[in-house]
Amino acid sequence: VLDGYAAGYPEILPLDIRQRNQLIDRCTATQEVHFPSSDAYKEAARRRIAFDEFFLLELGLELKKQRWKTEEKGSDVNIAVHLLNDAHSKNFDVAVFVSNDSDFAEAIRIVTQDLNLQVSVVSPTGAINPNTGDREPARTSRTLQQYASSVRRIRSGILASSQLPNTLTDAKGTFHKPPEW
Repeated sequence: VLDGYAAGYPEILPLDIRQRNQLIDRCTATQEVHFPSSDAYKEAARRRIAFDEFFLLELGLELKKQRWKTEEKGSDVNIAVHLLNDAHSKNFDVAVFVSNDSDFAEAIRIVTQDLNLQVSVVSPTGAINPNTGDREPARTSRTLQQYASSVRRIRSGILASSQLPNTLTDAKGTFHKPPEW
């Protein structure tokens, strides 16, 4: 049974990676981990399987990170599109844009320069440095400053008093605010 199974077990690592890391092929590793022909092969099989597990874990984490970045970019695009749509439809006198992300600069430029509407950029306070626990000074993106009609900063006291509690409970259970917030 194992011979038939191992033979159909696809190789996931290119030859150059296997050679560089001195790894045996996946089929041999599967057979040798169960029925080792020697202690050396047993160890080689263990190394290969451990390598595969770490490789697949890293690959999964990278895919998750890429998906998160894609979702974040999708949110950014939606925000910019809605700003432009609302500006084009004249749905506001002044748009208040709470962000410090320079990716929004072109949308803000179009609204302020091409459509002649006002956009007030409100910058959150600086992020918390994970190494020190200190809040970094707030810096408004120079690019956003260039195109915004006005720029304001959210003072840290105002931001602190506007935060939700650290722990909240809803119908799905209890959840906690991330420490960096």
